[in-house]
Amino acid sequence: MLIFQMFFIGGVLIFGIHYFFLFLLQSKNKTALIFAVFCFVTALRSLVWGETPLMILQPNASLDLRMYMNYLTGYNYVAIVILFVYSIFPFEFNKKILGLILVPSLAFDVLLLSTSPEYMTFKTNYLYILLILQMLYIMGVLMKAVLRKRDNGALMFIAICVLIWAMNEDIINFILIGNINLTYMFLFGNLAVIMAMSYVQARQQATTYKKLILYNEKLLEADKLKDKIMATEMSFLQAQIKPHFLYNALSAIANVCEKDGKAAGKLIIDLAIYLRGSLGFNNLDKMTTIDKELEFVDTYFHIEQARFGQKIQLQKEIEVLLDAQIPVLILQPLVENAVRHGISKKPGGGTVLVRMKQIAENIYMEIEDDGVGISSEELAVILSESRPDQGVGLLNIHNRLLKLYGRGLEISSVSGRTCVRLWIPGVMKQ
Repeated sequence: MLIFQMFFIGGVLIFGIHYFFLFLLQSKNKTALIFAVFCFVTALRSLVWGETPLMILQPNASLDLRMYMNYLTGYNYVAIVILFVYSIFPFEFNKKILGLILVPSLAFDVLLLSTSPEYMTFKTNYLYILLILQMLYIMGVLMKAVLRKRDNGALMFIAICVLIWAMNEDIINFILIGNINLTYMFLFGNLAVIMAMSYVQARQQATTYKKLILYNEKLLEADKLKDKIMATEMSFLQAQIKPHFLYNALSAIANVCEKDGKAAGKLIIDLAIYLRGSLGFNNLDKMTTIDKELEFVDTYFHIEQARFGQKIQLQKEIEVLLDAQIPVLILQPLVENAVRHGISKKPGGGTVLVRMKQIAENIYMEIEDDGVGISSEELAVILSESRPDQGVGLLNIHNRLLKLYGRGLEISSVSGRTCVRLWIPGVMKQ
């Protein structure tokens, strides 16, 4: 039986070490810490119980040491079990009653450490009364958990019943009225309780793992949904660019054909380049170079000049590297917006100025026009969702920049001059 007792102690210590490290890795898992403490206390108590393995490991261990270990583990055994159950079923406990039940165990500890084990021997009857009260309380709590159909409630109720039976055997052995065969059942009782508690811990870990897998699956679904939304948004953007512009562009080309076939041919090539640029992107998160975006702006402006002639002008002040990366379809829609809502509505026409500067690691961009301007009332709601007339020109770009960089468009309009400003950070999100 001594061999079994030694195996039991070693196994319980392994359980304790495992769950202690689990607590260190998951500091919020208080259940793992309490279970680890319970395993260590059980192992210590088993050293001074039955065949007394402590006397084999440490033959010179004093009687006082053995009595200290016996009393210290005995005073706290049920209290630790109560804390373990509380960590699993906190809503079944009344905190005031819980405090009244646990404080006496602490008082016994203080009294033991401030007196002698021999003195505490005369107080064991009070300890038995406390243990009985603690056992009754924990049984009542677990019955409540079973009736409320809590997870692991029935299992813990059975395990604690086995523990109480094992503790009664421990008490019988302590007061020397049991026989050695009967009192060895203490080991089997504690083993059953530890296995049940370990199962509860493993089930909680499995549940957490399943939730984590489900959470990851939801994240993947959300990511796929985001891609679909972005693709839909891209299609919407392209659909908004094409209809009105194509009609006007084809009308302009038809007019030019009557006057200058060569110029009309060049316009058709420009329109083809424009359509290839507007249809060639299938992801709004895609990046392009400033050079390509400016080329896109130029082809657009050539077509618009076929309609409006020299009454509309484009100027560029570019002080950045042309191979710098910016999001696709950012610049051209802003230039188009300046033409459609600004200079084309002004009787004498006007100029769109595209300005780019390198400021630290950021690219600063301005699209300014000297058209009809924007009233203060319109300016206050120009980036509002309630302005569908803005189409994809401003609101879409504003939202995309917010999503990518956390900073959208800045718009001002003073004395007929409208300026749209934006920043492209040097470190870009992919």
